[in-house]
Amino acid sequence: MTFADGDFGPGGSGQGSGPRVALVAGPAASDRLTHAVAAIGGRLTRYGWHDPIAADAHDVLALDLDGADHDIVTDLFARIVPPATPVVVAFDADWIDLAAGLMGPDVQLLCAPTRLDCLAALVIAAGQSDQPARVRSDDAARVAVLESEITRIAGLLQRLARDDAPKDHVASSAMGFAARPAETHVTADDIRAVIRARRLRERFFADGLLEDPAWDMLLDLFAAALEGRSVSVSSLCIAAAVAPTTALRWIGRMVDAGLFVRHADPQDRRRVFIALSPRADDAMHGYVAAVRSAGLSIA
Repeated sequence: MTFADGDFGPGGSGQGSGPRVALVAGPAASDRLTHAVAAIGGRLTRYGWHDPIAADAHDVLALDLDGADHDIVTDLFARIVPPATPVVVAFDADWIDLAAGLMGPDVQLLCAPTRLDCLAALVIAAGQSDQPARVRSDDAARVAVLESEITRIAGLLQRLARDDAPKDHVASSAMGFAARPAETHVTADDIRAVIRARRLRERFFADGLLEDPAWDMLLDLFAAALEGRSVSVSSLCIAAAVAPTTALRWIGRMVDAGLFVRHADPQDRRRVFIALSPRADDAMHGYVAAVRSAGLSIA
């Protein structure tokens, strides 16, 4: 069933002049995305799971997987492949691995999002589609903070991935990807010990004070590579030790930067595995060798 524009439920009207948003959701879905569309002055058209969707007639495509099952989600993902339309996907933690199949530069994955998370994602998506999004003043400051954090992540990873990084930048040697040393004498147990030590810090310092998701994920994937073990997206989100949506954002950026690679689980095509790219693997071995040669401990 397709709902008419303006079917928001409580809290908003779909008759704005902002971006056109196609929302695909089931009858049990929450109103987190509809409220966000209203907050940016968007024009909403809501679709049911099995409705034909004219994605090219909208500026933003939003999916809410609340209340879906695996068959519905698999069919939905197979049918909806927007060529260049920004996509926002809201889902609960059980759907992380399946939703990761949609990961891409124009896709924002929101795990158990708040209304503010949805609002920020739609503002960013509207910007990608060059459509104006006017945020209510009471939410604007918080959305600006979230946008700033996403921009910071993107800028950091672009600097790390550039071959022409400044010589005094940490990326110049680590991300220049010099040849791997002949022998680094590191084991998975060595790296797992470092990860355990990093988690111990959280017992003594406030939550969020020492977050470093990119490095935590690099360590976890490095240990997994040494063990010959595959790592699912959901497992890597846990290793990141941050909120799942933040972890997914980092994973997407790391893939875009060429540090992580994705591949489907051959036993279950609905699940995605993440691994270090060859050059990131070389960089981790190079880091360990440099630390060891300097008489230091891996941190």
